[in-house]
Amino acid sequence: MLHLLLYIVKRQTENMLQIIEAHPNWAVKAGVFEHPPPRLASRHPICSDITSVDTLMQWREDWCSQL
Repeated sequence: MLHLLLYIVKRQTENMLQIIEAHPNWAVKAGVFEHPPPRLASRHPICSDITSVDTLMQWREDWCSQL
């Protein structure tokens, strides 16, 4: 039963994408087919920064700087 449900959802999604693709003047087309980069260039993926951070010390510094 689950396989049938997944098949139906997949077919409906494919149909919806075909309809969107057939209408280039719809504003939604750019959001569906022309994705922006997943992250801004100024940001780094979390896993790229592997330095250890003392979160308690960081919190205290941030808290004291707001006083």
